Amino acid sequence: MLDRKLLMRACLWYDFKQKKSATESFRTLSEVFGDEALSKTQVWQWFKRFKSGDESLEDHDHGHQPQSVDNEILKQVVESDPTQTTRELAVQFQCSHTTIETHLHSIGKRIRYGKWVPHQLTDANKATRVATAGILLSRSKKSGFFDSIVTGDEKWIRYDNITRKPQWLSVGEPPIPTPKPDFHGKKILIRQSRQISTDTSLTMWMKHFAGKE
Repeated sequence: MLDRKLLMRACLWYDFKQKKSATESFRTLSEVFGDEALSKTQVWQWFKRFKSGDESLEDHDHGHQPQSVDNEILKQVVESDPTQTTRELAVQFQCSHTTIETHLHSIGKRIRYGKWVPHQLTDANKATRVATAGILLSRSKKSGFFDSIVTGDEKWIRYDNITRKPQWLSVGEPPIPTPKPDFHGKKILIRQSRQISTDTSLTMWMKHFAGKE
């Protein structure tokens, strides 16, 4: 039976000869070998070795010495997924996370967060808001119904709480934005209300499990 690591290296060499990028080769390797595939870092290291003129498929390293951090490869790995943590990168490069931090700063990477981007309203959403506003303005002119309005504030507590992740980026490089959570996801609504005419305050706790407001 063929050595699977040697077989994967042969696949990388073939892709290299076909002028494919390391990213393309890693994607193909992952599709074929699944969890057994070489890591992204290993793929880039083999491509760098082939580019240097060394096309041997044998592993020149002996023993299990810690792997040195190549800034060029680290830069490629980070830019392929800026949300990777230093500890995740440390596992790939077989070194401490503080070593990774030092090298990231040396190649000009800094921690930044992407901005929250607002939900995009559909034409139907906009039309509904305009129609509702028109009805309320019309009623206020006829009956002065504002005095009977119960007003307040509310807070949605989501089961799936999406958070922004820090990203290692070069100086001046814009961070990847994080879309806000879907309003139709499972959540709980906490609401506090006040009736204007009587100045009576009450707290209402409402649980919404269906996912609709």
